Amino acid sequence: MDLRCLTQCAAPRGAAVGGQVRITGHHLAGAAEVSFHGAAGPISVAPDAASGGHVLATVPTGALSGRIRITTGSGADDRTNKALRVVDVSELPKHLKLRSGSVHPHRAYFDGRPKVRARYSFKAANPTDVVVRVVRARDGRVVHRAQLSDQRPFAPHNRGWNALEPDGDVADDGRYRFKVGERGRRLHVVGSFTLHAYRFPVRGPHGYGGYLQSFGAPRSGGRRHQGQDVYAACGTPLEAARGGRVQARAYDPQLYGNFVVIDGRKTSADYMYAHMPSPSPVHRGRRVHTGQRVGSVGKTGNARTTPCHLHFEIWPQGWRHGSPIDPKPSLRRWDSWS
Repeated sequence: MDLRCLTQCAAPRGAAVGGQVRITGHHLAGAAEVSFHGAAGPISVAPDAASGGHVLATVPTGALSGRIRITTGSGADDRTNKALRVVDVSELPKHLKLRSGSVHPHRAYFDGRPKVRARYSFKAANPTDVVVRVVRARDGRVVHRAQLSDQRPFAPHNRGWNALEPDGDVADDGRYRFKVGERGRRLHVVGSFTLHAYRFPVRGPHGYGGYLQSFGAPRSGGRRHQGQDVYAACGTPLEAARGGRVQARAYDPQLYGNFVVIDGRKTSADYMYAHMPSPSPVHRGRRVHTGQRVGSVGKTGNARTTPCHLHFEIWPQGWRHGSPIDPKPSLRRWDSWS
């Protein structure tokens, strides 16, 4: 059986007299007596509560450090695997102190998976209301705040953030820190991470070609190239540069071949990926997250006689509304960090 302190705690298995402990195990619903080590022999108390998986008990006056025994109504008994350390109240922490903490992933993307998350454990005498803040490193601005009630000391906790500010806007690219602590006291840094709103879509070695592969380059019939070509090996994975909802998924034998259009979340822009060797695995109307696989580099449509590449377009007002813009500056910027 395992043992954990719940209140009046100095350690995961350290409690003062009057503190409550939880013993976990199997078939504990019939627990009738909880016995603590004492100077003159066992000190037995009735459980505060019992269920099939755990027993709650209060550390009695006179209890000393040692393993705890539970006796059932049928007379069967068992002991905890670890000993309880009974401490003086002077050893109890007076304020919350961070024991451990980490943030993952270290490089996060808006609407990406996994969502950026802080994991932490803290030292405190009793369950505590914990303040969580996400702070922008460059100026200390708080972009996310939460208060989590009655969090257990010495237990693992976590808090995620969706990269949105309180007004619903996407937070700026940059470095951020998760902080936790008690209201009105100095907060402890759990860890830091870098946030970006976009991810480069071609997930392998690649190149941008020359003038003919650029936006606005002349095409047959007086057309102009409406996107940027990114060369990569056939079959190189393509991921969503920005999460959102699939606007279109189709095959165009004349120009684009297999293509998919994603309506970017929290933006008016749509993003188009073309010349894939097979239909995109994401279907029209489905939700897609930043960094999710949307296809592969190929050469379908009018790219049949060219090396494999992604044809990528950005439509600021939505696909086929207004005009597309040159995506190369954005692609190079995203390429620089992802």
